[in-house]
Amino acid sequence: MVAAHVTTEHRVSRLIFRFAAALALAVPTAAGCTSNPISEANELADEACACDDAACAQEVVADYGEFLDEVAAETLSEDEENQLAAAAERFSECVAPYAADDARD
Repeated sequence: MVAAHVTTEHRVSRLIFRFAAALALAVPTAAGCTSNPISEANELADEACACDDAACAQEVVADYGEFLDEVAAETLSEDEENQLAAAAERFSECVAPYAADDARD
């Protein structure tokens, strides 16, 4: 199905864009970090890499989108931004095959 491919590919592209935007637009907060964004990003990447079908990948993509909304409000050091970028790259590599799977359907 071409429509399914476009939807999944669009979601993955949008996820990557949102991640980059979250890093670029991170603003200071009075309370500081309330969680560990590096651990959360790596856990989500682990979940994505453990997926064995497109439905799982889509669910993790949705979870990652929520995570990006949360991390956008946090102040991050350059090192943290680099670690998040590495987690995002691993995440993207793990969900990308499911976008390709949808293209073949």
